[in-house]
Amino acid sequence: GGLAALTREFLREQVGIQSPSASLIKAAMINGANDLGTPDIPNYQEGWGQLNLQNTVMPTYQGNSLATFYDDGKTLQPSFGLLYELDLDPANGLDITLAWNDESGSANSLQTDAKLINDLDLVLIDPDGNQLLGNNFNAGYSVAGGISDSLNNVERISLAPNSATNSGQWLVKVMHRGGVNQDFSIVITGDAALVSRPDIIAFPESILLSSIAPLQNDVVSVRVSWMNQGTADAGAFDWKLEDLTEGTTLMQGQSNGVSSSGIETEITTRTFSTTGIHTLKLSLDINNALDEMNDESSGINNNVLEMDIEVTALGVRVIPLDESGNLPASEADRQQAAINSFDVRNSTDIDIPITIQNEGTGTEMVTLTYTNVQEQHPVFNYFIAPEDSWQKSVSQTGPYQLSPQGQQGDSIQVTLNFDNLNSNLDDPSNPRYARSGIFYVDVTVAYETQPTVSHSVRLTIIIDEVDDVKIVVSGTTGLSALPGDSASFAISALNIGNSEAQYSVACSSVNLWQIMLGNSNSSSLDFEPLDIGNYLSMPVRIFVPPVSQGSPIAGFTDTVECFVTSSTDPNLNYSQTVSIAVEELSDYTTNLQKSGLDIGTNLQVNDVLIDSGEEITLEYAIINEGNIDISLDVIVQPANPSWYVDLVYDGLFYNTEVRVTVAAGQEKVVEIIIASPESSLEGEFNLFNIKAEVSNFDYVTNNTRLVIVEKLSIDLTSPEKIICELSEDFSYSEFVITNDGNSVAQLEWSYSLPPDGWTVGFANPATQLDPRQNQTVKLGLIPPSNAQVTDSAYKISITVTATNGDRQVVQSAILDVEVLPSIYGNISLSDEILQPLIGIPKESSQSTTITIRNDGNIQLSGDLTAIIINNQGEIISGWRPSVSPSSVSISPGETTSIKVTLSPNDDVERGPYDLVISLSSQGEVI
Repeated sequence: GGLAALTREFLREQVGIQSPSASLIKAAMINGANDLGTPDIPNYQEGWGQLNLQNTVMPTYQGNSLATFYDDGKTLQPSFGLLYELDLDPANGLDITLAWNDESGSANSLQTDAKLINDLDLVLIDPDGNQLLGNNFNAGYSVAGGISDSLNNVERISLAPNSATNSGQWLVKVMHRGGVNQDFSIVITGDAALVSRPDIIAFPESILLSSIAPLQNDVVSVRVSWMNQGTADAGAFDWKLEDLTEGTTLMQGQSNGVSSSGIETEITTRTFSTTGIHTLKLSLDINNALDEMNDESSGINNNVLEMDIEVTALGVRVIPLDESGNLPASEADRQQAAINSFDVRNSTDIDIPITIQNEGTGTEMVTLTYTNVQEQHPVFNYFIAPEDSWQKSVSQTGPYQLSPQGQQGDSIQVTLNFDNLNSNLDDPSNPRYARSGIFYVDVTVAYETQPTVSHSVRLTIIIDEVDDVKIVVSGTTGLSALPGDSASFAISALNIGNSEAQYSVACSSVNLWQIMLGNSNSSSLDFEPLDIGNYLSMPVRIFVPPVSQGSPIAGFTDTVECFVTSSTDPNLNYSQTVSIAVEELSDYTTNLQKSGLDIGTNLQVNDVLIDSGEEITLEYAIINEGNIDISLDVIVQPANPSWYVDLVYDGLFYNTEVRVTVAAGQEKVVEIIIASPESSLEGEFNLFNIKAEVSNFDYVTNNTRLVIVEKLSIDLTSPEKIICELSEDFSYSEFVITNDGNSVAQLEWSYSLPPDGWTVGFANPATQLDPRQNQTVKLGLIPPSNAQVTDSAYKISITVTATNGDRQVVQSAILDVEVLPSIYGNISLSDEILQPLIGIPKESSQSTTITIRNDGNIQLSGDLTAIIINNQGEIISGWRPSVSPSSVSISPGETTSIKVTLSPNDDVERGPYDLVISLSSQGEVI
C-alpha cells in the first residue's frame, strides 16, 4: 500500500499524469520489481519479483540512468492495435509492462478456465523484423517463439543487457485480439528515445460494399475506413478510393486528422458501369504530408489497400420477398427484405421465399446456388460453420427456364428452407431451440450458358435470444438450524433457451439473516454462464444468527425469498419462498468475579488472595447463552472444609448447594461468601471446586484457589506522651507491639537522637514476633540534672521495623517528653582525704565536710540527720554523729557545704561502720 501510494505520487507530481489509473500504478511497480533469484521470474513463489521503489521511479543500469515512458488510458477496439516506436540501444536491456483492468467475468467459473474478457497482447519487433511475445520467458528474460498469452491481464517483455546488438528502430505493438473496447496502461524502460509519430493504416475491412457482387449499374453503398495506430495524433491528409479497372475515382477527400488509436470512416453510394473484376484501391496520405512509422518512405507501406470485387451483368436478378410475400419496390426495401427473423419458439426451420427474374431479352436457363447457414468469425472477416447443424433445401430445383423480360414466365418464385437439426420442440417442458445469433446465406443466380451473367444477394437470418430456464428447488422440507449454524437448500437451473445464458439469484430474509450463495459470502450471485441444455445447482445457505439476549427463541421461523432473473430477459422472474426454523440451543457459560474483576476459567485461573480471618464474597454468574430456559445446581466444594462457606441467591442463604433457573438470554448471580480461619498462615491455600450442573453429563466446573496472602504487618500502640522525673533511675514508658499479619516478623527498634544530657534506652526490646503475638516494650529516660518542668521537653520518635525476607514494614510514633517537678539532690564528700573518718579514737571527735547539690528542678529543703549503721543496716549507738547546719534550703543547681562530726564514746565497738546522712522533708527522706 505504501509503495503504491508513493508510486502514484511520483506519477502525479514528477511525470505529470494527474489521475494515474490503477493499471498504470500496477504496471510501473511490476516493471521495477527485482528478481529474487532461483527460480527465475515469473513464478508462483514471487510472482514478478520483489517491489523496488527506486528501480520503479529512477531505474539505472551500471550507474547509467534509464529512460521510462508511460502511457495511460488509450482505448483499443477489438481487432485493432497501437504501435510505439523506440530508438533503442539494447546494450542496457529493455523492460516493458502492459496492464489493463479487464471486464468482470464469472465468479463461478473453474479456476483452470481463462478469465479474460478482453485479450490484449504485447509484441516487440526488432529492426530485423523478429518478434518477441509478452510473457514468453526463459531464465527470466523474453525469448522468441511461443504463443501469445490469453490468460493474464499483465504481459511483460524483458531483454537482458547485451543480449541484442541491432540498435535502431524497435516497435512495441499492443494488439486487441477480441472482446469489447478496452483501455490499457504501458510502461517502457530502457536506453531509448520514444519517437512519437502517427501511423495511418488501411486494414482489411477498410473497403466495404453493401453487396458482395453488385450488378452492373446498381446503386451500392461504399464505406472506407482507416485507423491511426501510432502514438501521436495524425494531422490533416488527403485520401482517395479508385476503381483501377475503370480508371475512375470513386471517392476522395481530406481528413482533418485522426487521434492516436482513433478510427475515421467515410461513406457514399456508387454504380459500376462495366461487368467483371473491378480492383478498388484505397490510398491514404497520398501527398505524403504525414511523418509516419509505416508508409511509402519507411517501414511497411500500410497506407494502400487493394480489393477485387466482381460486377455482374444486368440479366438475371434474385430478389428476396418481403414479409407480405411481395417484391420490394426500392433497393432499400430489397436490403430490408433480405433480413429474416426466425421464430424458433414455434418452428425448427425457416422458409425464405425468393424471386428469380430474367431481365435479359432472350429465354435463358438460370441456375441457383446457395450456401448453407453460416456465421461470421468473431474476430476475422470470414464466415465459419455455426455450432448448430443445419440442412438446406429448395422448394423447386433448377435450372429454371425463364422467358425474356416482360413476357409471361420471366420470373419464378422458389422457397429456400433451412432446417436446424439440433432443435426439437416435441417436449414442451424441455424444448431445444435453434441457437441464437446472426447467420448468413449467400444466394447466387446465373445464366447456365453465361455464368458471368449472375447476381448474388446475402440473406440474413436473425435468431433472437430465447431466455428460458427450468428452475428446480430441493432440500426445503423441514429446514432448520441451531443459532449460529446454517441450513442450506439448492436452486438448480437448466438452460432451455437458445443461447448461452447467465442467471442471477438474489435471496433476502424477512429478518435480515445472513444468506450466502454458492462459495461466496453474498446474498446475490450470478450463475456460471450456462450453454444450451446445461444444468447447474446453486447452494443457498441461511445462517441463523447467534443467540443474543435469548433471541431467536426456539421454534422461531424466518422466511427467505429467492428470485431467479436474467439480464437479457426481463420477463424471467422466478421466485421461491422457504421457511427455516430455529432449533433448541441449550448453552450456558459461567463467570467468577471478585469485586467486579474476572478471576478466570479452568484454563487460566487467577489465585484469589485472602487474609487470615478475612471474609470475602465471590460473584458466580451463570449466563444463559441459549434460547431456552435452563435449571441447574450450583455446588461449591472446598478441599479444606474448615473454611466457612455460604451461598446467597435471591436474598436467601444456602450451605454449599442451590438450585438456579436462568431464562434464555439472561444471567443469574450466586454470591459465594468465604471466610478463612484466624489461624491461617501465609502461603496456605484452599481449593474450591465450583460447579454449575444441569445433569451428570452437562456441567461446567471452575477450580479456584484461595491463597492466604503474604501479609507482613505490625501495630505499635504507644502512650500519649512520655512522663519522666529527675532521678538517677530511668523513667519508663510502655509500648505494645502486635504482629497482626500472618508472617513471622523480625523487629529492629530505634529512637530519634535526644538532646544533650538525656539518657534513653529500651529495657526489653522484642526482636521477633510470631503471627497474632504481642509484647510490651519499655523505653526508659533519665533527664539531665536541673531539667526544667515542662509539658514538652522535646519530641522523641520511636520506630520499629519489621522484616521477613525482602519484605519490610515500619511503624513509628512521635511523642512529647514531659518533665515533672522533681526533688533530686546529690551528696558528695568535699574533704581532700578519701576516708576522713577512718581511725577515730574513742572519746574524741573528728569532722569532715560534705557538699549537698540540688540536681532537681524545684527548691530542695529539709532537715539533715546522721546515723551509724553496721553491715546489716542496724543503727549503732554511742558515736554521737552531728550535722551542722541541721537543715538546708537549696535552689535548683546550687550547692551548700555541711560539716559532719563523729564523737564516739568509750564503749563503742570497733568498726567499720557506715555513716548515713539523710535529708528529710516532712518526715520523708528526700
